[in-house]
Amino acid sequence: LAIIVSVASGGLLLTSRLPMIFVSFAFVNLRLMVFNLIPIPPLDGSKILGMIIPNRAYYNILQYERYAIIIIMLLSVTGVFSRLIDGGVGLAITLILNIIEPIINLF
Repeated sequence: LAIIVSVASGGLLLTSRLPMIFVSFAFVNLRLMVFNLIPIPPLDGSKILGMIIPNRAYYNILQYERYAIIIIMLLSVTGVFSRLIDGGVGLAITLILNIIEPIINLF
């Protein structure tokens, strides 16, 4: 519908809103990436943690996996995840810009 409206209006809507849509998608993806890297057992971050820490400690953490959803919900409601994810997104953006900036400066 938005594409039809933008074409009907001469493309003004498409050209002005498209960059903001891409930025919004990028931030949502970064937030999901950071959330998934949190080392709580059902998330992928716990598997990365399992490769770093000794097996015995990892298996001790896995014993609490059944409570992880409750922990995730409590941390979400209290706002702890929001602060953690925002910090992770800021770090990810800084890393991405540090990688991309030298490439852009070549041109």
